[in-house]
Amino acid sequence: MLSLHNNQLSFKKNSWGKPYLAGSHDFHFNVSHSNAWVICAVDSLPVGLDIELVAPVNLTIADRFFAAPEVRQLHNLPAEMRLDRFYELWTLKESYIKSIGKGLSIPLSAFAFHISPDGQIRLVTSLEHEPVYFRQYDLDPRYKLSVCLRQVVFPDEIVRIPFRELVREFQSYST
Repeated sequence: MLSLHNNQLSFKKNSWGKPYLAGSHDFHFNVSHSNAWVICAVDSLPVGLDIELVAPVNLTIADRFFAAPEVRQLHNLPAEMRLDRFYELWTLKESYIKSIGKGLSIPLSAFAFHISPDGQIRLVTSLEHEPVYFRQYDLDPRYKLSVCLRQVVFPDEIVRIPFRELVREFQSYST
């Protein structure tokens, strides 16, 4: 990929806090973690992703932070489906703002997602943005994971790397 040793890497943050690899304009990454999972996406274009453990939450948080169509979508679902949909929407929103790289300077209510019954995801916003595409993965039944890319091609599955193997791989680049 980059064929660099660890001591040749320099990470910086943009003015909104998004990390990037200094000196590389076609290497983009994003990281997220939640309890047992740490995930990373790498692409030649900006990328965002978010993973969240599905845990009980007061759904009125959606009333405060989500766009009105999303709140209606949530309230129109049967009660037993609301928690999953909340986390689907939350991870989509996080993946989108992380891909843009401006963090929460963009209010979560400034854009909305519509998830159709067949799982198609549509972004609705008046914000100017480059074309973006979304996919949700079933990594673990207790978690929701969303990825935002600037290209329509997504991997079919996630590559899982055990922690020990990951450490071994990084150590091989330390000299």
